[in-house]
Amino acid sequence: MRVTFLLMEGITKTFPGVLALDSVTFEMEKGEVCALVGENGAGKSTLIKILSGVHRPDRGKIFLEGKERDFRSPIDAIRAGVAVIYQELSLAENLPVYANVFLGKEPWKFGINHSYLEERTKLILEELGFDIDPKIEVGKLNVSEKQLVAIAKALAYDAKIIVMDEPTATLTEYEVERLFEIIKRLKKRGVSVVFISHRLDEIFEVADKVVILRDGKKVGEGKLEDFSRDDIINLMVGRKIEDMYPKYNSPEDDVAFRVKNFEVPGYVSKLSFEVRKGEIFGVAGLVGCGKSELALGLFGAMKSRFDEMMIFGRKIGKLKSPIDALRNGLVLIPEERKKHGLVLGMSVVENIALPNVDKVSNPMYLSWRKTTNLAESAVRKFNIKTPSVRQLVKNLSGGNQQKVVIGKYIFREPDVIILAEPTRGIDVGAKVEVYRMMNDLANLGKAILFISSELPEIVSLSDRVMVLHRGKMTALLHGDQITQENILKAATGVM
Repeated sequence: MRVTFLLMEGITKTFPGVLALDSVTFEMEKGEVCALVGENGAGKSTLIKILSGVHRPDRGKIFLEGKERDFRSPIDAIRAGVAVIYQELSLAENLPVYANVFLGKEPWKFGINHSYLEERTKLILEELGFDIDPKIEVGKLNVSEKQLVAIAKALAYDAKIIVMDEPTATLTEYEVERLFEIIKRLKKRGVSVVFISHRLDEIFEVADKVVILRDGKKVGEGKLEDFSRDDIINLMVGRKIEDMYPKYNSPEDDVAFRVKNFEVPGYVSKLSFEVRKGEIFGVAGLVGCGKSELALGLFGAMKSRFDEMMIFGRKIGKLKSPIDALRNGLVLIPEERKKHGLVLGMSVVENIALPNVDKVSNPMYLSWRKTTNLAESAVRKFNIKTPSVRQLVKNLSGGNQQKVVIGKYIFREPDVIILAEPTRGIDVGAKVEVYRMMNDLANLGKAILFISSELPEIVSLSDRVMVLHRGKMTALLHGDQITQENILKAATGVM
Protein backbone atom coordinates (compact mmCIF):
# COMPACT_ATOMS: atom_id res chain seq x y z
CA MET A 1 0.00 0.00 0.00
CA ARG A 2 1.34 3.43 -0.98
CA VAL A 3 2.07 5.73 1.95
CA THR A 4 1.76 9.48 1.37
CA PHE A 5 4.99 11.22 2.34
CA LEU A 6 3.20 14.09 4.15
CA LEU A 7 -0.44 14.00 5.19
CA MET A 8 -2.13 16.72 7.21
CA GLU A 9 -5.61 15.32 7.74
CA GLY A 10 -8.72 17.28 8.75
CA ILE A 11 -6.79 20.23 10.19
CA THR A 12 -8.98 22.73 12.04
CA LYS A 13 -7.74 25.82 13.86
CA THR A 14 -9.70 28.63 15.49
CA PHE A 15 -8.46 31.95 16.82
CA PRO A 16 -10.64 34.41 18.77
CA GLY A 17 -13.42 35.36 16.38
CA VAL A 18 -11.81 33.63 13.38
CA LEU A 19 -12.07 30.10 11.95
CA ALA A 20 -8.65 30.06 10.30
CA LEU A 21 -8.75 26.46 9.00
CA ASP A 22 -11.82 24.30 8.53
CA SER A 23 -11.08 20.56 8.17
CA VAL A 24 -8.26 21.07 5.66
CA THR A 25 -6.43 18.02 4.30
CA PHE A 26 -3.05 18.67 2.71
CA GLU A 27 -0.82 15.98 1.25
CA MET A 28 2.30 15.70 -0.89
CA GLU A 29 4.80 13.13 -2.08
CA LYS A 30 8.56 12.86 -1.60
CA GLY A 31 10.49 15.06 -4.02
CA GLU A 32 7.36 16.97 -5.04
CA VAL A 33 7.00 20.74 -5.39
CA CYS A 34 3.55 21.80 -4.20
CA ALA A 35 2.27 25.33 -4.70
CA LEU A 36 0.08 26.49 -1.82
CA VAL A 37 -2.03 29.44 -2.96
CA GLY A 38 -4.92 31.55 -1.73
CA GLU A 39 -5.85 35.10 -0.90
CA ASN A 40 -4.41 36.78 2.17
CA GLY A 41 -6.37 35.38 5.10
CA ALA A 42 -7.18 32.13 3.28
CA GLY A 43 -5.31 30.06 5.89
CA LYS A 44 -1.94 29.42 4.20
CA SER A 45 0.17 30.85 7.02
CA THR A 46 -1.83 29.04 9.70
CA LEU A 47 -1.46 25.71 7.90
CA ILE A 48 2.30 26.19 7.61
CA LYS A 49 2.61 27.26 11.24
CA ILE A 50 0.85 24.06 12.28
CA LEU A 51 3.18 22.01 10.07
CA SER A 52 6.20 23.76 11.59
CA GLY A 53 5.07 23.45 15.22
CA VAL A 54 4.33 27.13 15.82
CA HIS A 55 0.62 26.38 16.37
CA ARG A 56 -1.12 23.17 17.37
CA PRO A 57 -4.35 22.24 15.58
CA ASP A 58 -7.66 22.14 17.46
CA ARG A 59 -8.49 18.99 15.47
CA GLY A 60 -6.72 16.89 12.90
CA LYS A 61 -3.58 14.76 12.55
CA ILE A 62 -0.19 15.04 10.89
CA PHE A 63 1.57 12.04 9.35
CA LEU A 64 5.13 12.18 8.00
CA GLU A 65 6.48 9.10 6.20
CA GLY A 66 3.50 7.13 7.52
CA LYS A 67 4.19 7.99 11.15
CA GLU A 68 1.83 10.20 13.17
CA ARG A 69 3.56 13.33 14.51
CA ASP A 70 2.66 15.71 17.30
CA PHE A 71 4.71 18.88 16.85
CA ARG A 72 4.54 20.75 20.16
CA SER A 73 7.17 23.30 19.12
CA PRO A 74 9.24 24.37 16.08
CA ILE A 75 12.13 22.29 17.49
CA ASP A 76 9.97 19.15 17.22
CA ALA A 77 9.21 19.94 13.57
CA ILE A 78 12.85 20.70 12.73
CA ARG A 79 13.98 17.41 14.29
CA ALA A 80 11.40 15.60 12.16
CA GLY A 81 12.79 17.25 9.01
CA VAL A 82 10.47 20.24 8.46
CA ALA A 83 12.15 23.58 7.69
CA VAL A 84 10.42 26.89 6.92
CA ILE A 85 12.13 29.74 5.09
CA TYR A 86 10.02 32.81 5.78
CA GLN A 87 9.89 35.90 3.59
CA GLU A 88 11.57 37.79 6.43
CA LEU A 89 14.65 35.64 6.89
CA SER A 90 15.68 34.74 10.44
CA LEU A 91 19.47 34.83 10.21
CA ALA A 92 22.11 36.16 12.59
CA GLU A 93 23.60 38.84 10.35
CA ASN A 94 26.64 39.46 12.57
CA LEU A 95 27.74 35.82 12.33
CA PRO A 96 29.55 34.15 9.41
CA VAL A 97 27.72 31.94 6.92
CA TYR A 98 28.96 28.65 8.44
CA ALA A 99 27.82 29.67 11.93
CA ASN A 100 24.33 30.45 10.61
CA VAL A 101 24.11 27.20 8.67
CA PHE A 102 24.87 25.10 11.76
CA LEU A 103 23.37 27.38 14.40
CA GLY A 104 21.88 25.16 17.11
CA LYS A 105 23.27 22.01 15.50
CA GLU A 106 26.99 22.45 16.19
CA PRO A 107 28.75 19.13 16.97
CA TRP A 108 30.21 19.64 20.44
CA LYS A 109 33.28 17.75 21.57
CA PHE A 110 35.82 19.69 23.58
CA GLY A 111 34.42 22.88 22.00
CA ILE A 112 33.22 23.82 18.51
CA ASN A 113 35.42 22.77 15.59
CA HIS A 114 35.08 25.83 13.39
CA SER A 115 37.25 24.44 10.59
CA TYR A 116 35.05 21.35 10.39
CA LEU A 117 31.87 23.49 10.19
CA GLU A 118 33.42 25.68 7.48
CA GLU A 119 34.25 22.61 5.39
CA ARG A 120 30.80 21.06 5.88
CA THR A 121 29.17 24.37 4.94
CA LYS A 122 31.33 24.67 1.83
CA LEU A 123 30.18 21.24 0.65
CA ILE A 124 26.50 22.12 1.16
CA LEU A 125 26.93 25.44 -0.66
CA GLU A 126 28.64 23.67 -3.57
CA GLU A 127 25.64 21.35 -3.84
CA LEU A 128 23.47 24.46 -4.21
CA GLY A 129 25.83 25.97 -6.78
CA PHE A 130 26.55 28.84 -4.39
CA ASP A 131 30.21 29.88 -4.62
CA ILE A 132 30.93 31.97 -1.55
CA ASP A 133 33.35 32.04 1.36
CA PRO A 134 31.66 30.33 4.37
CA LYS A 135 33.51 32.76 6.66
CA ILE A 136 31.88 35.92 5.27
CA GLU A 137 29.38 37.70 7.55
CA VAL A 138 25.79 37.14 6.50
CA GLY A 139 25.07 40.87 6.89
CA LYS A 140 27.35 41.55 3.91
CA LEU A 141 25.27 39.38 1.55
CA ASN A 142 22.39 40.53 -0.63
CA VAL A 143 18.83 39.23 -0.21
CA SER A 144 19.09 36.32 -2.65
CA GLU A 145 22.40 35.18 -1.13
CA LYS A 146 20.87 35.28 2.36
CA GLN A 147 18.04 33.12 1.04
CA LEU A 148 20.56 30.54 -0.17
CA VAL A 149 22.14 30.54 3.30
CA ALA A 150 18.68 29.80 4.74
CA ILE A 151 18.28 26.89 2.30
CA ALA A 152 21.77 25.60 3.22
CA LYS A 153 20.73 25.81 6.88
CA ALA A 154 17.69 23.67 6.14
CA LEU A 155 19.84 21.07 4.40
CA ALA A 156 22.28 21.03 7.34
CA TYR A 157 19.28 20.08 9.49
CA ASP A 158 18.55 17.18 7.09
CA ALA A 159 15.27 18.76 6.04
CA LYS A 160 12.85 16.45 4.25
CA ILE A 161 10.33 19.22 3.62
CA ILE A 162 11.27 22.86 2.96
CA VAL A 163 8.54 25.49 3.00
CA MET A 164 9.35 28.65 1.02
CA ASP A 165 7.08 31.57 1.91
CA GLU A 166 7.06 34.23 -0.86
CA PRO A 167 10.71 33.46 -1.69
CA THR A 168 10.85 35.65 -4.81
CA ALA A 169 9.24 38.80 -3.40
CA THR A 170 12.48 40.82 -3.31
CA LEU A 171 14.53 39.01 -5.98
CA THR A 172 15.58 40.13 -9.44
CA GLU A 173 14.62 38.08 -12.50
CA TYR A 174 18.10 36.48 -12.62
CA GLU A 175 17.97 35.63 -8.92
CA VAL A 176 14.53 34.04 -9.35
CA GLU A 177 15.89 31.81 -12.13
CA ARG A 178 18.78 30.74 -9.86
CA LEU A 179 16.32 29.93 -7.04
CA PHE A 180 14.25 27.77 -9.39
CA GLU A 181 17.36 25.83 -10.42
CA ILE A 182 18.06 25.15 -6.74
CA ILE A 183 14.48 23.98 -6.18
CA LYS A 184 14.93 21.51 -9.06
CA ARG A 185 18.13 20.24 -7.40
CA LEU A 186 16.33 19.83 -4.08
CA LYS A 187 13.61 17.88 -5.85
CA LYS A 188 16.19 15.49 -7.37
CA ARG A 189 17.57 14.91 -3.86
CA GLY A 190 14.11 13.80 -2.74
CA VAL A 191 13.39 16.97 -0.75
CA SER A 192 9.74 18.08 -0.90
CA VAL A 193 9.11 21.81 -1.33
CA VAL A 194 5.99 23.77 -0.37
CA PHE A 195 6.09 26.91 -2.53
CA ILE A 196 3.91 29.83 -1.42
CA SER A 197 3.59 32.71 -3.87
CA HIS A 198 1.10 35.20 -5.26
CA ARG A 199 2.96 35.23 -8.59
CA LEU A 200 1.07 32.65 -10.61
CA ASP A 201 3.53 32.65 -13.53
CA GLU A 202 6.24 31.40 -11.16
CA ILE A 203 3.97 28.69 -9.80
CA PHE A 204 3.42 27.27 -13.28
CA GLU A 205 7.17 27.29 -13.88
CA VAL A 206 8.32 25.51 -10.74
CA ALA A 207 5.49 23.45 -9.17
CA ASP A 208 4.17 19.93 -9.82
CA LYS A 209 0.82 20.32 -8.05
CA VAL A 210 -1.30 23.04 -6.51
CA VAL A 211 -3.48 23.29 -3.41
CA ILE A 212 -5.88 26.23 -3.25
CA LEU A 213 -7.34 27.61 -0.02
CA ARG A 214 -10.18 30.10 0.41
CA ASP A 215 -11.63 31.32 3.72
CA GLY A 216 -9.93 28.52 5.65
CA LYS A 217 -11.14 25.71 3.38
CA LYS A 218 -9.47 23.72 0.63
CA VAL A 219 -11.33 24.57 -2.58
CA GLY A 220 -9.02 23.01 -5.17
CA GLU A 221 -6.19 20.51 -5.54
CA GLY A 222 -4.48 18.64 -8.33
CA LYS A 223 -1.67 18.45 -10.85
CA LEU A 224 -0.76 21.90 -12.09
CA GLU A 225 -1.11 20.82 -15.71
CA ASP A 226 -4.85 20.36 -15.07
CA PHE A 227 -5.34 24.02 -14.10
CA SER A 228 -5.24 27.24 -16.09
CA ARG A 229 -4.22 30.57 -14.58
CA ASP A 230 -7.86 31.70 -14.63
CA ASP A 231 -8.98 28.46 -12.95
CA ILE A 232 -6.67 29.16 -10.00
CA ILE A 233 -7.69 32.82 -9.73
CA ASN A 234 -11.40 31.95 -9.80
CA LEU A 235 -10.96 29.35 -7.06
CA MET A 236 -8.83 31.71 -4.95
CA VAL A 237 -11.23 34.64 -4.99
CA GLY A 238 -14.54 32.77 -5.45
CA ARG A 239 -15.47 34.81 -8.48
CA LYS A 240 -14.26 35.52 -11.99
CA ILE A 241 -12.00 38.54 -12.32
CA GLU A 242 -12.86 40.05 -15.68
CA ASP A 243 -10.23 42.78 -15.65
CA MET A 244 -6.93 42.10 -13.89
CA TYR A 245 -5.66 45.64 -14.49
CA PRO A 246 -8.62 48.04 -14.35
CA LYS A 247 -7.80 51.48 -15.72
CA TYR A 248 -10.34 54.28 -15.86
CA ASN A 249 -8.61 57.44 -14.60
CA SER A 250 -8.68 60.63 -16.67
CA PRO A 251 -5.56 62.81 -16.27
CA GLU A 252 -5.99 66.56 -16.63
CA ASP A 253 -3.58 69.11 -18.09
CA ASP A 254 -2.96 70.92 -14.78
CA VAL A 255 0.30 70.05 -13.04
CA ALA A 256 -0.31 68.84 -9.48
CA PHE A 257 3.24 67.99 -8.41
CA ARG A 258 6.53 69.30 -9.74
CA VAL A 259 10.13 68.81 -8.63
CA LYS A 260 13.32 70.24 -10.09
CA ASN A 261 16.78 68.77 -9.51
CA PHE A 262 15.63 66.47 -6.74
CA GLU A 263 18.38 64.26 -5.32
CA VAL A 264 19.03 61.82 -2.52
CA PRO A 265 22.81 61.99 -2.02
CA GLY A 266 24.44 58.70 -2.96
CA TYR A 267 21.24 57.21 -4.42
CA VAL A 268 19.31 59.58 -6.72
CA SER A 269 20.92 62.18 -8.97
CA LYS A 270 19.07 65.44 -9.81
CA LEU A 271 15.71 64.31 -11.17
CA SER A 272 13.20 66.78 -12.60
CA PHE A 273 9.65 65.64 -13.35
CA GLU A 274 6.02 66.61 -12.94
CA VAL A 275 2.80 64.72 -12.30
CA ARG A 276 -0.53 65.97 -13.61
CA LYS A 277 -3.77 66.14 -11.72
CA GLY A 278 -5.47 62.72 -11.92
CA GLU A 279 -2.40 61.04 -13.42
CA ILE A 280 -0.89 57.68 -12.46
CA PHE A 281 2.81 58.34 -12.94
CA GLY A 282 4.80 55.10 -12.99
CA VAL A 283 8.37 54.78 -11.74
CA ALA A 284 10.28 51.66 -12.82
CA GLY A 285 13.80 50.26 -12.71
CA LEU A 286 15.85 47.30 -11.58
CA VAL A 287 16.73 46.55 -7.95
CA GLY A 288 19.18 49.21 -6.71
CA CYS A 289 18.19 51.81 -9.32
CA GLY A 290 17.17 54.33 -6.63
CA LYS A 291 13.38 54.13 -6.87
CA SER A 292 12.99 53.08 -3.22
CA GLU A 293 15.25 55.92 -2.08
CA LEU A 294 13.33 58.34 -4.30
CA ALA A 295 10.12 57.46 -2.45
CA LEU A 296 11.71 57.83 0.99
CA GLY A 297 13.41 61.07 -0.02
CA LEU A 298 10.20 62.64 -1.33
CA PHE A 299 8.52 61.73 1.96
CA GLY A 300 11.27 63.29 4.03
CA ALA A 301 12.38 59.92 5.44
CA MET A 302 15.81 60.21 3.78
CA LYS A 303 17.96 63.29 3.46
CA SER A 304 17.25 65.01 0.16
CA ARG A 305 17.92 68.25 -1.74
CA PHE A 306 15.96 70.02 -4.47
CA ASP A 307 15.85 73.34 -6.27
CA GLU A 308 12.06 73.48 -6.37
CA MET A 309 9.06 71.47 -5.23
CA MET A 310 5.47 72.53 -5.95
CA ILE A 311 2.20 70.87 -4.89
CA PHE A 312 -0.84 72.42 -6.62
CA GLY A 313 1.06 75.67 -6.99
CA ARG A 314 2.20 75.77 -3.37
CA LYS A 315 5.95 76.03 -2.96
CA ILE A 316 7.42 73.50 -0.52
CA GLY A 317 10.35 75.02 1.31
CA LYS A 318 11.74 72.01 3.15
CA LEU A 319 11.37 68.26 3.63
CA LYS A 320 13.35 67.52 6.76
CA SER A 321 11.03 64.78 8.01
CA PRO A 322 7.81 62.91 7.14
CA ILE A 323 5.96 65.47 9.29
CA ASP A 324 6.86 68.15 6.72
CA ALA A 325 5.55 65.93 3.93
CA LEU A 326 2.29 65.17 5.75
CA ARG A 327 1.70 68.85 6.53
CA ASN A 328 2.10 69.67 2.85
CA GLY A 329 -0.34 67.01 1.64
CA LEU A 330 2.15 64.35 0.53
CA VAL A 331 1.92 60.76 1.82
CA LEU A 332 3.87 57.55 1.22
CA ILE A 333 2.48 54.03 1.23
CA PRO A 334 5.87 52.48 2.01
CA GLU A 335 7.54 49.50 0.38
CA GLU A 336 8.23 47.74 3.69
CA ARG A 337 4.88 47.96 5.43
CA LYS A 338 5.98 46.12 8.59
CA LYS A 339 9.09 48.24 9.01
CA HIS A 340 7.93 51.68 7.86
CA GLY A 341 4.13 51.57 7.68
CA LEU A 342 2.83 49.90 10.83
CA VAL A 343 3.35 49.49 14.55
CA LEU A 344 2.71 45.75 14.68
CA GLY A 345 2.11 45.61 18.42
CA MET A 346 -0.69 48.19 18.18
CA SER A 347 -4.29 47.64 17.14
CA VAL A 348 -5.97 48.60 13.87
CA VAL A 349 -7.60 51.63 15.50
CA GLU A 350 -4.29 52.83 16.99
CA ASN A 351 -2.42 52.48 13.71
CA ILE A 352 -5.06 54.37 11.77
CA ALA A 353 -5.11 57.11 14.42
CA LEU A 354 -1.33 57.73 14.41
CA PRO A 355 -1.08 60.06 11.38
CA ASN A 356 -4.59 61.44 12.01
CA VAL A 357 -4.32 62.65 15.60
CA ASP A 358 -5.23 66.19 14.52
CA LYS A 359 -8.55 64.85 13.17
CA VAL A 360 -9.59 63.03 16.36
CA SER A 361 -8.31 65.30 19.11
CA ASN A 362 -8.27 68.83 20.44
CA PRO A 363 -5.52 70.57 22.47
CA MET A 364 -6.89 69.00 25.65
CA TYR A 365 -7.51 65.33 24.86
CA LEU A 366 -7.86 62.62 22.20
CA SER A 367 -11.42 61.47 21.50
CA TRP A 368 -11.57 57.67 21.42
CA ARG A 369 -15.10 57.85 20.05
CA LYS A 370 -13.88 59.83 17.03
CA THR A 371 -10.84 57.58 16.73
CA THR A 372 -12.98 54.43 16.73
CA ASN A 373 -15.40 55.93 14.22
CA LEU A 374 -12.48 56.84 11.94
CA ALA A 375 -11.05 53.31 12.15
CA GLU A 376 -14.42 51.66 11.54
CA SER A 377 -14.95 53.92 8.54
CA ALA A 378 -11.55 52.85 7.16
CA VAL A 379 -12.40 49.17 7.71
CA ARG A 380 -15.61 49.59 5.69
CA LYS A 381 -14.12 51.77 2.94
CA PHE A 382 -11.04 49.62 2.31
CA ASN A 383 -12.67 46.26 3.03
CA ILE A 384 -10.22 45.40 5.83
CA LYS A 385 -10.95 41.91 7.12
CA THR A 386 -10.60 42.03 10.90
CA PRO A 387 -12.82 40.74 13.71
CA SER A 388 -12.53 44.14 15.41
CA VAL A 389 -10.71 47.47 15.12
CA ARG A 390 -9.15 46.45 18.46
CA GLN A 391 -7.37 43.53 16.77
CA LEU A 392 -3.57 43.78 16.79
CA VAL A 393 -2.26 44.56 13.31
CA LYS A 394 0.36 41.79 13.56
CA ASN A 395 -2.50 39.24 13.59
CA LEU A 396 -3.88 40.39 10.23
CA SER A 397 -2.94 38.88 6.87
CA GLY A 398 -0.46 40.72 4.66
CA GLY A 399 -3.14 42.10 2.35
CA ASN A 400 -5.19 43.46 5.22
CA GLN A 401 -2.10 44.98 6.83
CA GLN A 402 -1.48 46.78 3.54
CA LYS A 403 -5.06 48.09 3.53
CA VAL A 404 -4.51 49.50 7.04
CA VAL A 405 -1.42 51.37 5.80
CA ILE A 406 -3.34 52.73 2.82
CA GLY A 407 -6.36 53.64 4.94
CA LYS A 408 -4.42 55.52 7.63
CA TYR A 409 -2.81 57.82 5.08
CA ILE A 410 -5.68 58.26 2.62
CA PHE A 411 -7.85 59.57 5.48
CA ARG A 412 -5.50 62.56 5.63
CA GLU A 413 -6.97 63.55 2.23
CA PRO A 414 -3.53 64.10 0.65
CA ASP A 415 -2.85 65.81 -2.68
CA VAL A 416 0.12 63.64 -3.68
CA ILE A 417 0.19 59.89 -3.00
CA ILE A 418 3.36 57.84 -3.43
CA LEU A 419 2.69 54.10 -3.61
CA ALA A 420 5.92 52.10 -3.32
CA GLU A 421 5.44 48.43 -4.30
CA PRO A 422 1.81 48.55 -3.04
CA THR A 423 0.95 45.04 -4.25
CA ARG A 424 4.05 43.20 -2.98
CA GLY A 425 3.09 40.07 -1.05
CA ILE A 426 -0.67 40.44 -1.47
CA ASP A 427 -3.06 38.19 -3.34
CA VAL A 428 -4.72 38.61 -6.72
CA GLY A 429 -8.05 39.87 -5.36
CA ALA A 430 -6.37 42.41 -3.08
CA LYS A 431 -4.19 43.60 -5.97
CA VAL A 432 -7.24 44.41 -8.08
CA GLU A 433 -8.70 46.32 -5.10
CA VAL A 434 -5.50 48.38 -4.89
CA TYR A 435 -5.59 49.09 -8.64
CA ARG A 436 -9.20 50.27 -8.43
CA MET A 437 -8.36 52.45 -5.44
CA MET A 438 -5.55 54.08 -7.44
CA ASN A 439 -7.96 54.90 -10.26
CA ASP A 440 -10.56 56.24 -7.83
CA LEU A 441 -8.01 58.48 -6.08
CA ALA A 442 -6.71 59.75 -9.42
CA ASN A 443 -10.26 60.61 -10.48
CA LEU A 444 -10.56 62.70 -7.30
CA GLY A 445 -7.76 64.83 -8.73
CA LYS A 446 -4.90 63.34 -6.74
CA ALA A 447 -1.40 62.98 -8.19
CA ILE A 448 -0.31 59.32 -7.98
CA LEU A 449 3.34 58.22 -8.06
CA PHE A 450 3.25 54.48 -8.65
CA ILE A 451 6.57 52.74 -7.95
CA SER A 452 6.67 49.05 -8.82
CA SER A 453 8.98 46.22 -9.87
CA GLU A 454 6.04 44.37 -11.46
CA LEU A 455 6.28 45.40 -15.12
CA PRO A 456 2.81 44.15 -16.18
CA GLU A 457 1.11 46.44 -13.65
CA ILE A 458 3.37 49.39 -14.50
CA VAL A 459 2.62 48.96 -18.23
CA SER A 460 -1.12 48.45 -17.73
CA LEU A 461 -1.84 51.20 -15.18
CA SER A 462 0.58 54.07 -15.84
CA ASP A 463 -0.17 57.13 -17.97
CA ARG A 464 3.56 57.87 -18.17
CA VAL A 465 6.58 55.94 -16.89
CA MET A 466 9.86 57.36 -15.61
CA VAL A 467 12.62 54.72 -15.79
CA LEU A 468 15.65 54.90 -13.50
CA HIS A 469 19.10 53.39 -13.88
CA ARG A 470 21.73 53.93 -11.19
CA GLY A 471 19.82 56.84 -9.73
CA LYS A 472 19.34 58.68 -13.03
CA MET A 473 16.35 59.03 -15.34
CA THR A 474 17.06 57.14 -18.57
CA ALA A 475 13.60 57.43 -20.16
CA LEU A 476 10.23 59.11 -19.77
CA LEU A 477 7.75 56.95 -21.69
CA HIS A 478 4.16 57.68 -22.66
CA GLY A 479 1.43 56.19 -24.82
CA ASP A 480 2.57 53.35 -27.09
CA GLN A 481 6.14 53.76 -25.82
CA ILE A 482 5.14 52.11 -22.52
CA THR A 483 6.14 48.49 -23.15
CA GLN A 484 8.03 45.99 -21.04
CA GLU A 485 10.78 45.88 -23.67
CA ASN A 486 11.32 49.65 -23.61
CA ILE A 487 11.28 49.77 -19.82
CA LEU A 488 13.86 46.97 -19.56
CA LYS A 489 16.11 48.66 -22.13
CA ALA A 490 16.03 51.92 -20.22
CA ALA A 491 16.40 50.15 -16.87
CA THR A 492 19.66 48.56 -18.05
CA GLY A 493 20.97 51.84 -19.44
CA VAL A 494 20.56 50.87 -23.11
CA MET A 495 18.20 53.70 -24.17
